[in-house]
Amino acid sequence: MQHLLLLLAKWTQPQLARTIQFLKAENEILRRWVGNRVHAYPHEQRKLLKFGLPLGPDLKHRIHKKKAA
Repeated sequence: MQHLLLLLAKWTQPQLARTIQFLKAENEILRRWVGNRVHAYPHEQRKLLKFGLPLGPDLKHRIHKKKAA
């Protein structure tokens, strides 16, 4: 985890934006492969909630939608 934090601290805002764009595109592709219903184990759901809830209501809606699915 410290390595990840160090890497993020070194990145510039444009690098972070490009990384987020990549991850969004990757998620979109993966969802097409597995469908919109991603089944997560309870510990995975807790992890998504832990990191997603502080990011705002749009992401909170997606996480709860996934959790119920």
